[in-house]
Amino acid sequence: MKQLLNNNRKLVSFLTSVFWIPLVFFCAQMLYPIRNGSLFFYVFLCINLLLIVWLVDKISKYLTKRVDKKNIFARVLKQCLFGFIVPFTVIILLLLTYESFASDSSAHRIYCKKNVAIIAAFLYVANGFQLVLYVDRQLFEDVVTTEQIAKYNERVLVYNKGSYEPVNLMQIALIYQTNQINWLVTFDDEEHILDLSLREIGDILGAEQFFKINRNQIVNRDAVKRFRTGTFGKIELSLKVNSLKVTVSKDRAKYFRQWFS
Repeated sequence: MKQLLNNNRKLVSFLTSVFWIPLVFFCAQMLYPIRNGSLFFYVFLCINLLLIVWLVDKISKYLTKRVDKKNIFARVLKQCLFGFIVPFTVIILLLLTYESFASDSSAHRIYCKKNVAIIAAFLYVANGFQLVLYVDRQLFEDVVTTEQIAKYNERVLVYNKGSYEPVNLMQIALIYQTNQINWLVTFDDEEHILDLSLREIGDILGAEQFFKINRNQIVNRDAVKRFRTGTFGKIELSLKVNSLKVTVSKDRAKYFRQWFS
């Protein structure tokens, strides 16, 4: 399961740039047409609009850390307050201060009102953009949690002391093969014989939580305590269970790092 917008940081950065840079140039042109003024002031406006985007982004990240994820209404309310109302109020106060020293003509007042509307729309879009990212992230986390619960309830049969018994998939720490026999190791450090082949159990486990580190071993992500680079490009793992030597083969080392991170 992948997020809609938060799937890849580089992709998100690219899409964000594609979205915001043209919008910033457009709003700056609406606020202060470059054909009627100096290039310096136009660039100055663009920089300030980018600063607004940066500020709203920082506010959104701060609120995401501080506000209870379950209370979405409070999150949206605080985003509107600190990301829209407060900055917009500051801008209005600065504009009123400017008007007190500027021309009092009707044309000038109309021009200022138009600029206020543009800035309000820009702030609205900036906050809406952050809320879309937030909702996307929350939906992703909810789906992952649901999938983990479903996965935890799935079971596989193992042979233990003359009988078969079920083991939940998320209790599996390690699966390894020795002398053509497949062994399943749980997080309780119990070992059971597994009738399924490594390919069959690999298809059941999936690649999200489990990784086949070599021809004979499959490891659970949560079972990895630490790892270090070994000889000949291999990776040596230290597990939370079992004293068995566990090594990621050279041809799988790169993919293991990507999977684990």
